[in-house]
Amino acid sequence: MKRFDSGEALAKEFGLSPSVLKKTFEDYNQVVRTQKDPFGKKVQFSSLTHSFYKADLNFYSSSKVNGSLMTSSTSPS
Repeated sequence: MKRFDSGEALAKEFGLSPSVLKKTFEDYNQVVRTQKDPFGKKVQFSSLTHSFYKADLNFYSSSKVNGSLMTSSTSPS
């Protein structure tokens, strides 16, 4: 888990435009404030604040092929 002190730092980590990520956060926080989701879903979360985190996930799968166990893993880049 990696912590970022700003949305701008998080955007840079993902190679995103900081202004686009900022707009996404503003839109999300507006939904939380007004309790009106554009998709009609029930709003159950709190607004985004000052700390942001990125979690690196690994996915593993396995299956049997002709009696042999085959495994694979993927990691997002």
